[in-house]
Amino acid sequence: MCFCVHMCSLTLTRLMRASHRSAYPREWDYARFRAIADKCGAMLMMDMAHISGACVAPSCASSLHQPDTSPHIHCTTGLVAAGEAASPFPYCEIVTTTTHKSLRGPRAGMIFFRRGAKPAKAGAAPGGTAEQYDFEGPINAAVFPALQGGPHNHQIGALAVALRSVASPSFKAYAARVRANAAALGAELTRRGYKLVTGGTDNHLVLWDLRPLELTGSKMEKVCDAAHITLNKNAVFGDASALAPGACGSVLAPAHGTRKYADLTRHLATHQAACASARRP
Repeated sequence: MCFCVHMCSLTLTRLMRASHRSAYPREWDYARFRAIADKCGAMLMMDMAHISGACVAPSCASSLHQPDTSPHIHCTTGLVAAGEAASPFPYCEIVTTTTHKSLRGPRAGMIFFRRGAKPAKAGAAPGGTAEQYDFEGPINAAVFPALQGGPHNHQIGALAVALRSVASPSFKAYAARVRANAAALGAELTRRGYKLVTGGTDNHLVLWDLRPLELTGSKMEKVCDAAHITLNKNAVFGDASALAPGACGSVLAPAHGTRKYADLTRHLATHQAACASARRP
């Protein structure tokens, strides 16, 4: 991933480089992405929708290449929010997230962007006028009136309640359970001989490669849905069709973490394995 971004960055300079987390069970190397962006003079944006519930610590105020006393970005969002996943905020100019996944909030989204003076460039003469970030006006105008017809106060209120919950010790305990449950599920599936993409997980999801079983993620999704197990099909490297992908993502860990389940992952693995073996000959 980083190699591909690096090669594209050197070819197409001055564009925004984006990293996006969806069906990826491992950590991103944000420092390497930052180095690639700096090398070609690009901005760095991260969409952390799936892991916002794990990334945000009690105070994520951070600035690019500066101490955490700068007001450039302030956030309290899900695995990032609880310190259970690496935070992109020290490295990115713009960070986006939904609020209804591991953050456990309403269906909505948030955009974080830097404000104030940019870090001084290497070799710049001291005492000069600092260049300012100019994200606030364009981003706000793009949201309203360009895209949004007006404020949805019920969503704003619900998000405020969710973010207050994020600041509580119980949320950090929930995020820790989410990661532990996902790791336990992945370990049990591996013990049963199934193949996981990347061999395991660092976050809240398990990406199960079904191709050795001659199954598709779309079929597995339907079979598990009939057994009241919710997961979703996902494309993986080497797939020829997004309609019949070769993997499925088990993303029940946040729901189990909320219900304080700690010992049901073995049973869940048993049921998922049964669904996998129920395929037609």
